[in-house]
Amino acid sequence: SAGTDAANSEWIVYDHSVWSNLGSHNMGGPEPPVVSVENISPDFITNATEIVVNVSASTSEGSIDSVVLKYGTSQDLVNQVDMIYEISENLWIGYIDNHQGNTLLHMRAFATTNEGAEGQSSMAERIIGSSTPNAIADLYSSQSSNEIVTIKGIITIGGGGLLFPTKTKAYIQDQSGRGLQVFDHELIDGIDRGDEIEIVGYTGYYESTYQITDFNHRELSSGNALPEPIVVSPSEANSSNYEGTLISYDGSVTVVNSFDDATDLTIDGLTVVRIWNSTGIDGSSFIVGYNGQFSGVGSEYQGVYQLLVGYQSDITTVVGVDGEAIVADKFDLRPAYPNPFN
Repeated sequence: SAGTDAANSEWIVYDHSVWSNLGSHNMGGPEPPVVSVENISPDFITNATEIVVNVSASTSEGSIDSVVLKYGTSQDLVNQVDMIYEISENLWIGYIDNHQGNTLLHMRAFATTNEGAEGQSSMAERIIGSSTPNAIADLYSSQSSNEIVTIKGIITIGGGGLLFPTKTKAYIQDQSGRGLQVFDHELIDGIDRGDEIEIVGYTGYYESTYQITDFNHRELSSGNALPEPIVVSPSEANSSNYEGTLISYDGSVTVVNSFDDATDLTIDGLTVVRIWNSTGIDGSSFIVGYNGQFSGVGSEYQGVYQLLVGYQSDITTVVGVDGEAIVADKFDLRPAYPNPFN
């Protein structure tokens, strides 16, 4: 109290903001049960999916009387389901049917013993996809960031370290005609060219590259035909309209730049074909004057437009009538022969 000399009182005085001397006091009530969310299935969840949650609950005093699961978005656990004890699995099981798509769902289990003690699990969360996927073209129109979206399409350049040895960097294209980069800091297997997959994740940017990241996915089918590349000229390829989208153009190599991890081929002095060493394509085999057709996805990085090629089969040589690669150095318009021309 005011006026009390703590230094000369019966109180022990410790330094300010030192908490190591604090203890705890048990009021003598029953110990709370230990509760843990053990499993949430399936791995890929949409608003049309029934979610099954398995919870373990144990107590050293008495027995577990009931377990409930509370859930909601934005950590507002406004919904509740009663859990059922499954003797054969020694787990409490709950089912969630009512949930929204393109949201982050939070869940926490609460257990009560027959002696009235209560315990709770740590917060669990799952990203929820939508049964109606977003069109990739619409995502480019909105340019949203940190928005949960669901997309479905064909993988045009697969993951597995193809464009980045230690991270997942792949491309998917849907029926809207646009493609999008899929990125994760971990190397995720099973995202291969020709796979039709569903993805739910967060939109955002890395530099100027629009992408979806922190995602979950599931494979719907494999070995599908790829979308037809949009045929453009090398100059037309220098456009954000083709970001992440499969395109193709013909041209002649005018400059070759080799780096430690990639080779850049300048085409007709207008645009760049980027070949990462991780693709297994031998970039050193291309020389100035090589004339070819190049297929890949459009990409912009630090203001430079590139064509990302992921497979050797996406580079084909353009040959002339003598079987040699044609490198045109001038163009002439000749009169038709014979005249009249049939």
